[in-house]
Amino acid sequence: MSDDKIEEMIIKKKLTAPRVTKEIINSKIKKEEIIERFTPSGSTIYIGLYAMENGFTVSGQPIVVENETSESYPNDMKTAIITHETISGSILRFGYVELPSGLVIIGRPSASISAENDNEEIGIEIASENCRANRLMGYAINPMDISNDKAKKLAMEKAYNEIWALEGYLLATTIQNKKDN
Repeated sequence: MSDDKIEEMIIKKKLTAPRVTKEIINSKIKKEEIIERFTPSGSTIYIGLYAMENGFTVSGQPIVVENETSESYPNDMKTAIITHETISGSILRFGYVELPSGLVIIGRPSASISAENDNEEIGIEIASENCRANRLMGYAINPMDISNDKAKKLAMEKAYNEIWALEGYLLATTIQNKKDN
């Protein structure tokens, strides 16, 4: 169900308690961008990012598109690192492994809230560990047979959905703090 349809139902039912809305989220987004990287076998990884007004960057679940030239190949299963500098100057690092079958395992990113605290060695170690954790839990992304434009749109939707969760947490914390005081 679309966000607009849900909003329509909430209004119709006159649900007026504090809540997260698209307008609130959109007012906090400073910039959106897509990370696009190629794996050794030719698949494309897309990661949607939203830079928020406070400098925090939200990323969604990566989308992997199998290109026509993609082919399986034996690899040594070493973690590769995707590095991206956000508009606030923080460095995001995503670790990924491409399996011989073509499946791609990507971990959650490592990032410092303050760019001054960024350390390449620590960041790479955290990104690699996040990738290893996903590999152990069996989280692999099967390359999709969709257009690159569709993959980019899907990557941005995944990132936007992460903002919903974060804003929901923030609102719940605010409501609880008011009750406690």
